[in-house]
Parts: sequence; structure tokens; C-alpha cells
Amino acid sequence: MPSVLITGSNRGIGLGLAKAYLEQGYTVIGAVREPSKQPPLEGLITVKIDAESDTDPFEAITSLKSRGITTLDLVIANAGVGGEMTPFTSIGAESLLDTMRVNTIAPLLLFQAALPLIPKGGKFVVVSTMMALTEGEMYHQAGQDAYRLSKHAVNFIARTLHFEHPDLTIFTISPGWVDTDMGSWGAAQRGMSSPPQKLSDTLPKIAATITAATRERESGRMVDYDGSLAGY
Repeated sequence: MPSVLITGSNRGIGLGLAKAYLEQGYTVIGAVREPSKQPPLEGLITVKIDAESDTDPFEAITSLKSRGITTLDLVIANAGVGGEMTPFTSIGAESLLDTMRVNTIAPLLLFQAALPLIPKGGKFVVVSTMMALTEGEMYHQAGQDAYRLSKHAVNFIARTLHFEHPDLTIFTISPGWVDTDMGSWGAAQRGMSSPPQKLSDTLPKIAATITAATRERESGRMVDYDGSLAGY
């Protein structure tokens, strides 16, 4: 039975992926900041990982080992924050660092902690965004600069890890602009009634793209939810 660890499994994309992998027969570990807020899912194993903690990822892996879980075939770093709707000309250092902490550093710490349990051929996936691209209309939209920077940086981390670990498949994936709490907030900030996409439509494609991903095609790249390769 394959195993998957998903951060931010208590809502949105993470919760949807947890349900999808449970239905597929995976051993699913949901990692959340407050385990008491994890919606109950039959078969789900819950561990505590606060994205702002340096030690939580390592303690969570130790906890999993004590429960007899010694392999993680797939790790999905999904937890993230949207940051302020503020351009670089006026953003404060603390706000910028807070966003980088959750969206950039936390996935790297998760990889470091989980690496001993990821077997040859295993996958490490980070949820990113098309807003992290350095060309095209999305790049030139004002606002959420800290968010875009943090995701651009985590794309670079994933690409570097791809070269450092030739036995693994490591990439980032854009889930689309969907109707999660974060996506809906971003839409409201831009005067939109709702995001342009529904998670119920993109989620099956996200899971299918991750399942089908290979070292040769997707690893070291950013991939859109439908499997198309992004310009990174």
C-alpha cells in the first residue's frame, strides 16, 4: 500500500487530496498546524506540522516512525499563505519574511525531514502558482508580491533538489485559481465575485497529474494542474 504525506490537509486543496488518496487506497498522513481542526476522515493519520516551526517536520517524522511508518512514497507540501496584497515598494520586512517562511522555507524543511523515508522512485511535490512565473500577464499584475516571490523561490528550490537527488521525482504544481479560502480572498481583493475555477473541477486533474508524473518529464519543472508544463 503506497503512502502519502500532505501538509495543510484540514481544508481546501490539501483536504481534497487527502480524500482522493484515501479513496485510492493510500496510507494517508495529514499534517496540520492544529490536529484538533482536522476534519475526520476514515483511515487518515494526523500529525502536527506548523509551517512556522523549524522542528515540527522532524518531530512529525519521528512520530510516524514510532507508529511503524517507515516509507513515504509521495510527499505533498501544500500548506501556504497568500501574504499581503502589497507591492514591493511598500511591503514591510516582517510581512515579507513571514510569507517566505511558510511558502518557501517550510517546504524545504519538510523535504529535509522526510527524505530518509522517501524511497528510490518516490515523489516530492510542492503546490506553487502560475503567478510565480517571470513572464506573461500574471507576472505584471500588481499586488501579492511577497506571495509571488515566495513561490518563485520554492520553484527554484524544487528544481535544485531535482538535480541533487537523481533517484526522485521533484517538481512544483499549480492547482489553478480555485475557490479555496485563499483563492476566494485573492479574487475578492481584485473585485471579483469568485475565482475563475472550481476546486471540484481541478482536483481530479491535480491528483492524476501527480500520479502520472515522471522523473524524465515533470521533475525539476513547474507543472499546471492539467499536466501541461509551465514556463519554468
